[in-house]
Amino acid sequence: MVALIRVLFFIWGEFMKDILEATVLPNNLRKFDKLMREIPNFDKRPYNDARKIYSKDEFIILRVTSNRKVGYIVYNTKKSWSKGHTHLKSYSMCEILIKNVINKKKPKSKNFYLLDSHIRISNDLKYVAMLENLKAKEKKQKFYKKGGGKNATKRSYK
Repeated sequence: MVALIRVLFFIWGEFMKDILEATVLPNNLRKFDKLMREIPNFDKRPYNDARKIYSKDEFIILRVTSNRKVGYIVYNTKKSWSKGHTHLKSYSMCEILIKNVINKKKPKSKNFYLLDSHIRISNDLKYVAMLENLKAKEKKQKFYKKGGGKNATKRSYK
């Protein structure tokens, strides 16, 4: 029995030694340790596949897959990539977004992300100003009830 325990401790010790060797950062990579901790998922590629699936006027929709997730990017080709694209989860919402921007229609949704998406891909300054106005109004009108029930007080977001 004692011999069996000694063998198990020996195996466990070798196992732990392998784990420590695998988790300790080599000396030549220590200078990058801080950088690797600052950038999350530094070794992952953002997209596995991106295909153009729709275009109308200066707008295109890209279907993007990353690992198992599927999403869509709407891009205004007359703007720079950093200022002229937005990410959405639904293809139909991408089409609605493009139609709204082309026809300069006020979006039905008051979702801040969707309002920002309209602003990002639009070229028309008057339309962008109207959307910013709508966003500011919506921010002022948001309320939540404290406590719930009949006698709940309303307070606005700040």
